[in-house]
Amino acid sequence: MNVPKPLAVLLLCDYDPFGARMIQDSIHALARKSRHEVRCLSFRGDLPENMDLSRFDAIAIHYSSFIYSDRYVSPDARRRIAAFAGTKVVFLHDEYKHVNLTKSVLAELGVSGLFTCFDAREAERVYGDLCAHGMRSFSVLPGYVPQELLALGRGPACGSRPIDIGYRGRMYPPWHGTLGQDRVRIHKRVKADAPGFGLVVDSSVAERDRLYGKKWLAFQRRCKTVLGTESGASVVDFTGQVARDVEAHLAQAPETPFEELRSLYFADLDESIRLRTLSPRIFEAIACGCGLILYEGAYAGRLKVGRHYLPLAHDHANFGELVKALREPGRIDALVETARVEVLLAPENQEEHFVGHVDDVLIRLQGQGKAIGYEQREFIRRFGRYDFGLTKPLLKRQLFRIARSAYMMGTRALPMSVERKLTRAVRGALFDVLP
Repeated sequence: MNVPKPLAVLLLCDYDPFGARMIQDSIHALARKSRHEVRCLSFRGDLPENMDLSRFDAIAIHYSSFIYSDRYVSPDARRRIAAFAGTKVVFLHDEYKHVNLTKSVLAELGVSGLFTCFDAREAERVYGDLCAHGMRSFSVLPGYVPQELLALGRGPACGSRPIDIGYRGRMYPPWHGTLGQDRVRIHKRVKADAPGFGLVVDSSVAERDRLYGKKWLAFQRRCKTVLGTESGASVVDFTGQVARDVEAHLAQAPETPFEELRSLYFADLDESIRLRTLSPRIFEAIACGCGLILYEGAYAGRLKVGRHYLPLAHDHANFGELVKALREPGRIDALVETARVEVLLAPENQEEHFVGHVDDVLIRLQGQGKAIGYEQREFIRRFGRYDFGLTKPLLKRQLFRIARSAYMMGTRALPMSVERKLTRAVRGALFDVLP
């Protein structure tokens, strides 16, 4: 049997050790678990002048490097990548915005393969013109199950947990469409209705209440169930005009209800192209032993109604029935165990499956490895380790978090719109002060 020679692959990313764990896990998986010879470079702006791209067979650009932004990938870096003769693949997230701009950059770079969170049907509607000229698209989840998550203990049995229903979300701009509003509506309706049933609820969509890392996992282990919706957006804003129109309207009339904004600016776009998938937070909840109460949806075909989650009607008409299920001895524990075996441990949801799929695609697009690559020690000596050290961008981000935490203590009563303005002001000040 002819086994293809491993490829020499350059993985470009923007690794932030203080950022979302899902992004870190994705970069680690691609950098460390591939059967190819992957060298990972965390950068912003220009590529190192002394890096010889011709020593690689393929270049992979992670979604943490926003290819449409000069701050993340400079015009010179894009020029060098476009001139690269080997295979080029790109991973995308948040594909509901900057669509035409992103597509123009994909064409400029001459991308061979695109890993998208759209399903195959919707990907054809969005990227079909590029695919007609040789690019191929491959549907993937936003995130997969890392081994570290499987190693977590699920925590105490559901019956002994103090919180009946937990949730942490955020306020999404109206131009994200109905799906963005679902993430806020599920919080508001459950928080309003639950006390009438004697339930203990810990739910918030305020940015100051967001939890990360160990605090997030510890919170989930205190919850019998958590709320959730599909991930993505129901408005795909190709030109950015919808976002601009809605933001301009809200600047003049900030209390305008969603339904009016939808009618004025994006009624014909809402649910026209659907970016609905499964959030990696679903995997985290299952790993922590939480039952799932979700708005009914497809969830990328990974979850089954009544078997892996309790379905909550969009009008919340069946909330009383869910309360009965919550109080039925052993019901939630049985639901969690089924989800753990059939979802969390399913081979197609593992990081290894994702990396294996990427490896196979690279072979399909490139064939045999021919480039000499960089020996790992030489690459690190010349270009550094992607996961080590505080570069200026990382220092800026950490200082921003410290500054934001400091003033947040005195702004807890401020409206969310004011919080956002202060956040932008602090971020802007830091980027002005630090070179």
